[in-house]
Amino acid sequence: MELVSGCSVEELSAMHWDQHEAFPQLGNSSILLSQGASQLLNLLSEDLDIQYNVEVVKIDYSGMGVIVHASSGGVFKADKVLVTVPLAVLQNDIIEFVPPLPAEKTKAIKSLGAGVVEMVVLQFKRNFWKEKVKDVDVFGHIASDESSRGLFSVFYDLSRVHKSGKESHILVTYIAGNGLKKMFGKTSKEIVDACMKVLYKLFPEQNVPEPNAYYTSHWKNDRFTRMSYSYIPVGVDASVYSHIAQEVEEKVFFAGEATCCQFPQSMSGAYWSGLREAEKILDSLECSKIATDSTFLHSVI
Repeated sequence: MELVSGCSVEELSAMHWDQHEAFPQLGNSSILLSQGASQLLNLLSEDLDIQYNVEVVKIDYSGMGVIVHASSGGVFKADKVLVTVPLAVLQNDIIEFVPPLPAEKTKAIKSLGAGVVEMVVLQFKRNFWKEKVKDVDVFGHIASDESSRGLFSVFYDLSRVHKSGKESHILVTYIAGNGLKKMFGKTSKEIVDACMKVLYKLFPEQNVPEPNAYYTSHWKNDRFTRMSYSYIPVGVDASVYSHIAQEVEEKVFFAGEATCCQFPQSMSGAYWSGLREAEKILDSLECSKIATDSTFLHSVI
């Protein structure tokens, strides 16, 4: 539950944490993009003018349109703007809105939980776990004490054979709940060493090798993410998702998993919310065009 929600169970609403299951869910199995999510993103971004390495610091919607200010001094003008930054970025006021966002929306943004889960990826020269873990792609263990709850509790086998015939032996695990507190301030090497100690205990009969490569995420410390995905904390209900998704003055629109009550905490939710807002923006532009044409016709008559 802590891995799914990105928080300790003490912080999670027992009444509403799984509210999304009341909605129709995607019926197919999860899939793995072998070359990473960039496969999908590159396809979706074809022929788009994307400005990389531009940090937005202010969104001014006080006039007829919207003016977006970058930290470099750059200025972008548009009729509408779609904000898709993570919830934690909005909570920490990294972007200034002029005028400030409505009080009800700000309250919703501040009240929804910004969950944190960190990832550890280990690559090995050989698949030592398959002799013990057979016919499944996941295994785990139960922490020996409460302080380690959520620390490398589940391992996913993402090993595969490349077209060239070369094999990659990869395990992915996560740090959640109390485990985050225990690993706070640790370097990537210290985190990996702690993870390897768990594998040594799980496979005492094996000569478990050191990983020949590894990766550890530090999403909480990243200024532009500061979180993994949202959760509903104690005292809050699912209505906050709708409040965060609400557009402001038909000029500032919001998308992202934290705006999607049906598929929160997922790439599916982020993607679907983008389609939802794109449709709303197109409808808004069409209504504006009709209103303009009507005003012009009235003035001509």
